[in-house]
Amino acid sequence: MKQDFSQFKELPAPLPAGERVIWQGKPSFKALALRSFHIREVAIYFGLLLIWRLSSNWSHGVSAGEAFTSALWLIVPAISGIGVLAGLAWLFQRAACYTITSKRILFQFGVALPMTMNIPLGKIANAALKTYRDGSGDIPLRLNDEGRVSYLLLWPHVRPWRLRVTEPMLNSIPDAAKVAAKLAEALTGKPGPSAISLVNFDEVSSSSNAIANSPPPLQPERRRIMSEAIHEPVVPKGGVLAGAALILFALAAVTTVRLTGVGGTHMTLPAAIESRDLRFEDGQHGAVLVFDANDQQLVDTLAPGSNGFIRVVMRGLARERKLGDIGAQPPFRLTRYAGGEITLTDMSSGKQIDLGAFGSTNTEAFASLMNLRSVK
Repeated sequence: MKQDFSQFKELPAPLPAGERVIWQGKPSFKALALRSFHIREVAIYFGLLLIWRLSSNWSHGVSAGEAFTSALWLIVPAISGIGVLAGLAWLFQRAACYTITSKRILFQFGVALPMTMNIPLGKIANAALKTYRDGSGDIPLRLNDEGRVSYLLLWPHVRPWRLRVTEPMLNSIPDAAKVAAKLAEALTGKPGPSAISLVNFDEVSSSSNAIANSPPPLQPERRRIMSEAIHEPVVPKGGVLAGAALILFALAAVTTVRLTGVGGTHMTLPAAIESRDLRFEDGQHGAVLVFDANDQQLVDTLAPGSNGFIRVVMRGLARERKLGDIGAQPPFRLTRYAGGEITLTDMSSGKQIDLGAFGSTNTEAFASLMNLRSVK
């Protein structure tokens, strides 16, 4: 089938006499975005964060509407991150072009600085193939040249994780099996069905089975041309075990500190200079009523939809009281210290929250309750 090469980049220089173009193509944008830029994994990551945010807000007693509104803030960085990755995938796909000739393979790439890499067919020791459900695939090239190829310079046109011995790769090309057949034809000089049989081995587990029905290669140094399927890179077991051990150690250390207090750092607050005991009750239409626990007078009314931080903190504490079968009568104590720190203490359980850890704006929301006069 004749190809229209006008849709692709021009070659950096005219081909020598007797050399012809066998195939020319670009990576598939969708496949490049999914497999090289991992857009799917990033979307799953933000989806899990969104679920965690919703469940965390719900566990602290936040209403469904407020929990949903709070979780929506994650959508902005999610869309931005995925958009940036998609844009990069489009730029890399637009700048890339692979050309197979009767003498060489040309890689044209580079978004900011266009570059060309020329690989003579004689320097290819092995070419493998991996296809995917959509028909696209990858064809990495193992070179017999001892000269080191830069992994970072070639990325993403390189086989993943082959850092020590870099393998240039035709990445995410459409109709990968047909392209592999054309490459086999160029390498072996055997056109037609014999070339196709060399690359139809996506599920093959060993190279001996892959070439059992294929004709013998023409040259000894090409005995393994198209003879093995790509296997996903194996992460070193030592690194996996070390990472797992580090995670388990961190979990064990945190658990030990939380249960025993051994190894923990305890902050000693300065002398308290002011405190006020408050009670919080639900009012009509979503309002929150704040009372002075000493004289039972109304201090403030938090309008519906306002003072989100106070609502989140108090609903979390109220939920803990409900689980402990504690009523709403015991007060909460706001305390201001000489150093400016402000804490909120549940007098029924002794749990203390350092409000300064949530920022000055959120701390000021509680601090304002300490200065308000009772409404008589």
